[in-house]
Amino acid sequence: MLDMALEQVTIPPPASEGPSLDSVADWFERHRGRSDLLHAIPAWIHGLMWSRAESELRARGTTVPEDTNLGGINLAQARTCYATLLGMCNLNEICTYSLETPQTALWFIRPPALLQLLSRRVGQSAAEAFVRMTTFRTGRSPRTAPLVPSDSMIMIPSDLVSATGFERTLLRAASADPANSGALGNVLGERARRWRDRLASIPHVEVFERVLVRDGLGRTLGDLDVVAVDAADQLLLVFETKWPIDASTLAESYKIDALFDSGRQQVNRLSDAIEAGEAEPVWPRGASVPPMSSARWWVGSAQQLDSRPASAQETVHTTALRLLEHLLPCGSLRELDAKLRFPPLPTRGIEFDLAEQTVRAGRVTIHFPALVLAPGMPTPPPDRRVHEGWT
Repeated sequence: MLDMALEQVTIPPPASEGPSLDSVADWFERHRGRSDLLHAIPAWIHGLMWSRAESELRARGTTVPEDTNLGGINLAQARTCYATLLGMCNLNEICTYSLETPQTALWFIRPPALLQLLSRRVGQSAAEAFVRMTTFRTGRSPRTAPLVPSDSMIMIPSDLVSATGFERTLLRAASADPANSGALGNVLGERARRWRDRLASIPHVEVFERVLVRDGLGRTLGDLDVVAVDAADQLLLVFETKWPIDASTLAESYKIDALFDSGRQQVNRLSDAIEAGEAEPVWPRGASVPPMSSARWWVGSAQQLDSRPASAQETVHTTALRLLEHLLPCGSLRELDAKLRFPPLPTRGIEFDLAEQTVRAGRVTIHFPALVLAPGMPTPPPDRRVHEGWT
């Protein structure tokens, strides 16, 4: 539930969703029921729907630079292509209800026509790269590959194209190609600088990055990704930072939990060697650092928390930069440490609840409990959203 509350950071400001669609609504209201006009919809309506969708995506912001190479197409171009899909899906929905055209309930398009549509906006090579990146095939998730081949056509279900988490969708689509994963991983890793910037905002705290750990023979055993030091308070917080793309499915969430486990193993290996006197960090010259016995050890992801309860015996804790950002400002490093170890978790019956839901599929009826955010659930304030540079 805390993850759900923090993900509200992706909500854009209401005033930044782009041009008004009132003129589109007026046109369809005047031509309600005119199924014969399906292929005669004015070009300005298409343009307005695309502009509106792209404005909404732009307003949400991105956590990596817009010029990030996704493999023959950058993130800004991919966003334009995705906005085109989103605008067309939204337009098809309007047609289905207003023009009463059931054939638009599910969008089918010929591959050359889709390429032509996208090429007009981003160019031929970028359009081809986008189609390759988002076409569904064995081993891909339709969440990140919504272009589904169907005989000689491409089917694009509107439920698979959503403004929510569009950056996550595009990054995962690009990372599915091994040729892109290395460079993309480096770009994601650059976000680790945010740990330094956020921790350095705490009074009397000095932050070190990539601190080498060497044994008695001078061999490098590894490094400490981010270390926040309050020399006066004799406290160190050591973070092993992981930068997976935020999960959009349960299977992806399990993979992020596995990254927390691998991070713990890395931290335990280094901390055990340090505590046994077999290794020590190599601090920058002149640094005033308390003894490592004063250290608290953490594994931190970018945006998602560990889904499992922490063991009372575990000495390495887990967190996420997204949570850390929203626990700031803090008056001291010790205050932050306490907040991270005991974050303000949502309470059932106050901030959230479980509601029984029912889904019918043919003769099958499924009953299940669903998590529901209550109106009073605290969410990130507007000045700490992704479009303002937060995680």
